[in-house]
This record gives sequence, structure tokens and C-alpha cells, in this order.
Amino acid sequence: MELQITDKIFQFKFGYGFLKRVNDKFTLESQSGVPVRTGVSIIVTNLLLADLETTFDVLMMANVTEIPRVTTSDLEALVDQMGGVELVKLVLEELKKSEYTKTLTNKLLENTPPESNILTTSTEESNEQG
Repeated sequence: MELQITDKIFQFKFGYGFLKRVNDKFTLESQSGVPVRTGVSIIVTNLLLADLETTFDVLMMANVTEIPRVTTSDLEALVDQMGGVELVKLVLEELKKSEYTKTLTNKLLENTPPESNILTTSTEESNEQG
């Protein structure tokens, strides 16, 4: 994914490296001590809640191997430029397309009631609820 923020173009990769970083950050341990990789589940759930901190974390993890590196200030400018809900939707759409995240992302979205799915509610409805 490519985004222009102010006068810079940034690349974001949602491949295996991204998946590994997400799972490293969000792995839980079962009662029997087995690691449970919950990264994609956690980020999709938080994105459905329009959580911008998660959105920033996801974009920073997707950009970590790229040049130029995106900063929090860049992402704040992007929110000002396009709006937080639209940025969250854009990230969710990318997760739906990546070979490394699409199966789980799409399964989670299928099981989300339409009124709770940020992708199926309009911006006006989201603003009225918030």
C-alpha cells in the first residue's frame, strides 16, 4: 500500500514480516504454556472499534522495513488529511487483501454484526454513535 502524506510517499507492506511483528506483539500463552498467536484477531477487533492507536501501530509495523519511515507526526497529519475512520477503513481493506492476513480478517468481518462493522456503516452513522 502506498500513501501520500503531505509531500512524502510512504510504502506499507502487509507480508510475512508484518504478520510476524504483529504476532510477536500480541501473542498470549495458554494455560498449558502453548503460545497462541492472536495478533491479527486483536488488531482487526480494535480496528472495528475505530481505534486510532492500533491503526498507527499497524501502519508503523507495516512500514518498518521501508524508506522513508513513517512517524507518529506523519500519521497525525494523515488523520487530519483524510479522517480517522477513513484511515481505519483503508487499513482494514489492506488486511483483507494480504495473503498473510486475509483469511482471518475476512472470517472476523463475516462474523461481525453489520451495525458493529466500520466497513458497512457510513461515516455519518459512526459519528452519530460516537
